[in-house]
Amino acid sequence: MQSCKNIAGGRKIVFKLHPNEKVHRAIREIEKVFADTAEVYTACNTDHMIANCEELITQFSSVVYIGMALGKKVYSYFPIEQLKERMPIQNGGTSAKLIAEWSKAILLEEDLEFVPAVKYFQSSQLLFND
Repeated sequence: MQSCKNIAGGRKIVFKLHPNEKVHRAIREIEKVFADTAEVYTACNTDHMIANCEELITQFSSVVYIGMALGKKVYSYFPIEQLKERMPIQNGGTSAKLIAEWSKAILLEEDLEFVPAVKYFQSSQLLFND
């Protein structure tokens, strides 16, 4: 929690609790560090929250990929290089076409060249906390 406070640097911080979170315990922990200055949500649209945040802090959650895709600076317990390698390719809405091409190649037993997503970050403006 203290590292979240340090990252926020005086900015308002908003928490979205995981659906399996023990709400009362989590709120007590948040209040110990943030008193009543943090907003805590249990049921809301996480995607909308990420779209409207300046930076995204998460522990071990796949929402980190949404933040990355939206160009947010992200903080995660996962190593950033690992996240970059596993980041789904952002391809301007051509996923269905790519999936069809790969499926056809697999069915025809053609050789496929795997291109890791990290290739797409070379000219990217995405920010990562290293």
